[in-house]
Amino acid sequence: MILKRFLQGLSERVGLKERLEGYTISAVFHIVLLFVLATITVSAGSDTFGFHLRSKGAEVRLAFREENISDAQLEDLIEEPDVKPLPVERLKMRRMELPELASFSSPRPSSERLAKINTRFSPASNLGDLSTQFGSFIIGLRKSGLDIALVIDATASMQHVIDDIKGKALSLVGNIQELVPVARVGVVAFRDRGEEFVVKWTDLSFHATKIETFIRNLEADGGGDYEEGVRQGLEAAMDELSWRKRSKRVIIIVGSSPPHKEDIPALEALAKEFRDTNGVISAIDVTQRMHEEYERDFHIHRYGKPPDEYTPLPAFYLDVRKNFRLIADNGGGELASLGTDAQLTEQILFFAFGSKWQKEVARYSSSK
Repeated sequence: MILKRFLQGLSERVGLKERLEGYTISAVFHIVLLFVLATITVSAGSDTFGFHLRSKGAEVRLAFREENISDAQLEDLIEEPDVKPLPVERLKMRRMELPELASFSSPRPSSERLAKINTRFSPASNLGDLSTQFGSFIIGLRKSGLDIALVIDATASMQHVIDDIKGKALSLVGNIQELVPVARVGVVAFRDRGEEFVVKWTDLSFHATKIETFIRNLEADGGGDYEEGVRQGLEAAMDELSWRKRSKRVIIIVGSSPPHKEDIPALEALAKEFRDTNGVISAIDVTQRMHEEYERDFHIHRYGKPPDEYTPLPAFYLDVRKNFRLIADNGGGELASLGTDAQLTEQILFFAFGSKWQKEVARYSSSK
């Protein structure tokens, strides 16, 4: 018992001694650390960083080396973002409000007329005299629909062209609907900034009388400068007309003046945008016709007879052809340059269906 108590007391004294030694070492370490911190100064330069001990000669300095990174290495460090093309910003023009015309409404057809209409709206009806490929093409249009917009330059130089369309508007729409009864036609007329109007239009419609009335009331005027608002006309056709989602969409530009140069990139983008929505843009350049009409009238007035031959087309007229071709190429369509011997409404009819079917369309329309 006595021995046990002796050993227990000895153990307690040894543990106390060890704890005291630990406390002493810790206290000494912290005192030294405080002393060192009290004697350090820090310095920094444009290209170095270091610290000094206040005791003489005690100094440590770190230097940083500046490395040059090449442009190629820098590009590798930068992640290239996925950039999508922005839509073409539209030129918002004052909308031309048109009066309601009584002739826009159509009278109720007779029972016989209704019977004929019902037969015509059958996709495969009345196609027995068409070739197999063209017949299949027309059946497809009768199912999906066909929407056609004429975009017409309405400046003063276009009066003869507009008069031509005026006299044949009803037959033009009739020939289109003879093949595709569910076809609709609309018209956009454009001039330029500063004119009585920039654009005005009549929406896509089944009614030929609506189209005929709009064109009949359209007078060519203005256009003092050479370039005209082709962009505004195309924008109005794309944005303001009520295109059907599933229909084949066709825009046909008819004009004699080029667009403004600053509008050409936007016109290319607009044409591609329309092509991507099941659309086609074609263009009819009538500068050759206007040039020949002018020379013919001049010779008749001066010499009493038409010229034996016409002079080459002036260079400034070639700008129209160049820019119209650019629009047609980007819009997936075609370009036609018409002289006095060409029929404008026939060319419109061919472009409505595509020149691929020109012979079939001509044969079918001439037989009616």
